[in-house]
Amino acid sequence: MLPDYREDKWMIIFSDVLLRTLRCALLSASVTDFIQCSIESLSPTILCDQPEKIHILENLWKVFQGVPPVSQSLITPEIRTSWEQSLSAFKSPIFIYLEKLAPIFDSCLSFEKSQLENDQPINIHLVLKNITAVPLRICGVFTTLTDGAETLRLKSGHFTSFNELKELRDHELPGKIGEFRIFPGDLLLEPGVIYKFIEFLDDVILKKTKEESLQVTCAKEFTFSGRFYTLDRKALEKVYRGENFLLRANIKIQSPSELEILDTYFICDHNLVQSMYSYKRKKSSNVYKNSDSLEDVIVLRTDSSKSEWITQKSLEAAKSQSFPQFKRSANRGFIKGIVSSEPSSTIASKAEFPDFGIYCVKWRRFGAKEENESKFVIAGIDILQPPLNIYCSIEEQMFVKVPMTLKVVLKNPSPSILHIISSLSVPTSDNFMCSGHRQT
Repeated sequence: MLPDYREDKWMIIFSDVLLRTLRCALLSASVTDFIQCSIESLSPTILCDQPEKIHILENLWKVFQGVPPVSQSLITPEIRTSWEQSLSAFKSPIFIYLEKLAPIFDSCLSFEKSQLENDQPINIHLVLKNITAVPLRICGVFTTLTDGAETLRLKSGHFTSFNELKELRDHELPGKIGEFRIFPGDLLLEPGVIYKFIEFLDDVILKKTKEESLQVTCAKEFTFSGRFYTLDRKALEKVYRGENFLLRANIKIQSPSELEILDTYFICDHNLVQSMYSYKRKKSSNVYKNSDSLEDVIVLRTDSSKSEWITQKSLEAAKSQSFPQFKRSANRGFIKGIVSSEPSSTIASKAEFPDFGIYCVKWRRFGAKEENESKFVIAGIDILQPPLNIYCSIEEQMFVKVPMTLKVVLKNPSPSILHIISSLSVPTSDNFMCSGHRQT
């Protein structure tokens, strides 16, 4: 359980489990577990009292000296005998990876020089900061070089301890800065390299001697526009229920580099019906240059008016209607969501038109492997209830000197009764031609 609680950072539960594990290691005379749990218990993230941490540290030093630890409660002779046997049979060293435990040190590692040469000594500065509430003693610092097969252990030349951060800064301050190097104007910025343009003067004043500005031009890849039209290509501001209309999606390339339009598709709302007669006006190639355009014409139809449009908000409103409705003065301040003092009719009149769907464009830069997908929300228009639906149709095939059938269907979509006076007017002029034969 310790790795799970440690990874999830449940420190309250983890502290309790860790202290219980430490007590179990003490009673079972497990040297490795006792040392590991004792070291981790010194971390400031472990929730325990200061006297208890000092007692844990004292027992840890006793184990390092080969002496059985002492518990706050009396230890039985059997446990003490088990500890003596475990310590006599134990072989050091114990390898504990601190990065897998709760932190007890803050470390910072840096090289003395930014460039290295062959057969040149390498100086590494390692700064360790004790973040525990108890003092810790470091007997030695070693550097281990490994390539997976062989391991080389190097002992550090010297190390110094400081009680305050100011002492460390004074110790690390070099006596001579040296000459300041001016970089050329055509400096190549390489990844992972930090360039400093700072000059140290004699009076310990910092002076910025050069300032570099990086300018990146950002241009649009393409612009998108979507408009609604009737079937005879007239601008459409409102649509009747059951009427077919067009969505013309236009894409114009504005990027200075070439783009590949991989695919374009429209995800319509479930209240809409997309016809299969939609078509795209595009190039034979997927590569588009600046000022090239792509048009997508989509035929849509809705069988629901604006009041019958089903959205997620309408479903949530339907669920909330099952609860009893109180007066506005009674439930003011207890409504979850938006609270407004305006009448409900005013709020309903401000409702926006429903969204008709999302238009997606999959594209990438020419020659690149990374694909991008841009999505545009298509805002809808007003949907009205038609007073009368008229459907006209003729036969798919006609023959010479054979009567042709024209079918006209009138449908009343409203619940009210309509009184209709209709007349069919047929022109008398002989202007119908079919296969070179005149029809009368």
